Amino acid sequence: MAAGRFAPTPSGPLHAGSLIAAVASRCDALSRGGLWQLRIDDIDPPRERAGAIESILATLARHGLRHDGPIRRQSERLERYRDALRTLAAGDHLFRCRCTRRALRGEPLYPGTCRGRGLAPDEDGRLVARPRAEPGDALRMRLAGRTRIDDRVQGALEAEAGDTILRRRDGLVAYPLASAVDDADIERVVRGADLLEASAAQIEVLERLGHRPPAWAHVPVAVDERGEKLGKSTGAAPLDALEPLPTLLGAWAFLGQAPLAVADLEAFWREAPGRWSLARVPRERTRPSPVIGA
Repeated sequence: MAAGRFAPTPSGPLHAGSLIAAVASRCDALSRGGLWQLRIDDIDPPRERAGAIESILATLARHGLRHDGPIRRQSERLERYRDALRTLAAGDHLFRCRCTRRALRGEPLYPGTCRGRGLAPDEDGRLVARPRAEPGDALRMRLAGRTRIDDRVQGALEAEAGDTILRRRDGLVAYPLASAVDDADIERVVRGADLLEASAAQIEVLERLGHRPPAWAHVPVAVDERGEKLGKSTGAAPLDALEPLPTLLGAWAFLGQAPLAVADLEAFWREAPGRWSLARVPRERTRPSPVIGA
């Protein structure tokens, strides 16, 4: 499908980094005559904030970021994710893991502690561990090692995610599984470079489910003078505290695009998709952002 997709998490208001990813993905989709879809990644209730979805929608509308078609909510697609888990279990790709975050502190990748704790579907298709899973077990997928990513911004590279959690210890579906299943019908994914390692896991999930991964384009992530990602934790101003057009133009410049002489939002969105060039996006994982979110 010739479509792009923006997928915010409803954990708070949108900040500059979110806007950069949204502008890049929408311009890329529209420049190819495609659709720009909106997905809400609402599968982590403990992190969600009341009113965050409404705030996200209002912020996107304020910046002229109109999406095509209905909003897709991951919370409404849980059975699809369970089906994917059953398929992966049947292929002997999963194992149950009881390791806590504290036990893994300091480990850059999962060390394989629980790899021998197998998992298989029973005759009804339910997930049953060998021996039977205990409460609090997570489900991890075995990954072979480094995964090649032919990225349209960052170039050809290899990334390693380690054995990746697909269902958390609290029973919630994890991001690598849900996003992989949801991106199976997308031709090209444009998003922040902080998700490169997540892309490695998603490629493995998609291939083991029999799907062809999308083409990837990971744009730089905006950071402050300390090199920290712009967001609530670093004190970055939420987008609603900034003027829409200057902020859009700041995001456009951050993405390395040729200057636009436009006077309003309508003119920006009329001109930007036709002037968009993925080849101009800097091949950097992070970039300082003196213009946006200061």
